[in-house]
Amino acid sequence: MPLPVDVESELRQAVHALLHDQPLPEGVVRVPSSALARVARMDVAGETFFLKVYLSGGRLDDFKQRLRGKRAERARSAALDLERFGFATAEVVMTGTAGNTSWMVSRAIEGIGVGFYAHAFLRAPVSSTARLRWKREVIRELGTYVGRLHAAGIVHGDLRMNNILIDGHAKEPRFALIDNERNMRFGFYMPRRLRIKNLVQVALFHPPIVSRSDRLRFYQAYCAAIGLESRSGQLALARATEKKYEERSRRLAEKQRPICWDPPENVSNVPG
Repeated sequence: MPLPVDVESELRQAVHALLHDQPLPEGVVRVPSSALARVARMDVAGETFFLKVYLSGGRLDDFKQRLRGKRAERARSAALDLERFGFATAEVVMTGTAGNTSWMVSRAIEGIGVGFYAHAFLRAPVSSTARLRWKREVIRELGTYVGRLHAAGIVHGDLRMNNILIDGHAKEPRFALIDNERNMRFGFYMPRRLRIKNLVQVALFHPPIVSRSDRLRFYQAYCAAIGLESRSGQLALARATEKKYEERSRRLAEKQRPICWDPPENVSNVPG
C-alpha cells in the first residue's frame, strides 16, 4: 500500500537522523539492536513503523554486500518470498542506501517474541491442565510452522525465538517472522547443516520451559510438515540436532547472562 506523501516525508526525516546518529524527531524512539544496526520505532498517522539502518561491518562485509546486494534490499526480497509462500511478516514500505549503509522502513506487525511469551506464560511449573495443553499446542504448531518454512525451501537467517512472533490473542497459535535479511531460499536441495542450524536456534528454549518430551513433539510435527516419514531418518535428524543443541547450550551456559525483559501485556489467549 503506497504511503501518503506527508507520512513518507516524516519517515525520511527520521531515517536521515538515524543514519547520521543525530537526535531523533519527537515521537521516534530508539530500539535496542546489534552493533551493526540502528533501529527506531515511530508512530505516524495512526500507524507504527520500524526504521532500521544497516551499518557497514568493514571491508569484507562491504565486499559481500556488493556481491549479494545491500541488506535492506535483501530484507525486502526475503519478505516478498515469505508472503508469496503464505508466511506473515512485516511489510517493507521503503528502502534506500547511503554510501556503504542501507536502510529500510517496515510496518509494525502484531505479535510477541515467542521467547518472551514462553518465559512469561509457559515455563514450568505450568499452572493448570488447560495451560499445559496450550503449551503443547504451541510447541507442536511451532514445529509444523518451521517444517512448512523448510518445505518451501526457505532457511531463516536467524531463527532465534524472538524473531518468531506469536499472536497474543488468536485462539490457535499463529506466527510471523521478522529480521529476514539473511534468509536463503533453495529451489531443490536445502543443505542439511542449515536445516539443523535453524532447528537448533528454535530449540533453544531454556530447560525450565521445555522438556525432552516437548522437543520430541516439536520434531514429530516438523518431520510431518517436511514429509520425512522414515523413522530412521527422523531419529538421525533429531540426534544430529540434539548434539548441536547440547554443544550450543553449554557455550551459552558459560556466558550465563541474565534475561532482561518486560512481561508481555495485552495477551488474551493464555489459559489461566
